[in-house]
Amino acid sequence: MQDSYTYGPMQFTLHGDGFLTVTIDETLKEFVVTEDIANGIIEMSIHFLKGRRYPFLFLYKDLRVKVDRRVIDLIANHPSLLEVKKAEAVVSTSFFGRILVNFYAYFFHPPTPVRVFRTESEARKWLSQFL
Repeated sequence: MQDSYTYGPMQFTLHGDGFLTVTIDETLKEFVVTEDIANGIIEMSIHFLKGRRYPFLFLYKDLRVKVDRRVIDLIANHPSLLEVKKAEAVVSTSFFGRILVNFYAYFFHPPTPVRVFRTESEARKWLSQFL
C-alpha cells in the first residue's frame, strides 16, 4: 500500500510500514516554509490523512529550511495536525537543519515527540516505537 499527496514542492507518502514520509523536491537547495505552505500541510492532514494518526518522517537531508516563528507555532500547535501526528523525526545532514529542529523542539515544546537524525535508518528505528 502506498498513497501520495503533493503540495507544491512537498510529497507526502503513506507507506505500508505505517510511516508518513515527507520529502521536498531534491532540486531545491533552500526551502522557505511560508504560512501558505503551513496551511497546505494542514490541508493535507485534513483531506489526505482523514484523522488517522501516523509517525511523520521528514527527509530534508542537506536542504536548508527557513521558517519564521509564527509559522513554526502554527505547525507545532494546529489542532488538525495534532490529531494526526504521533511523533516527528527529521532527517537532516545540514548543520543548520539540525539546529532548527532542535530549536523547534526545545523552545516550542510541541505536544508530540520530535527528534532530528543524520540518517533515515536511525529515524525509522526511533519512530517505530510509535507504530
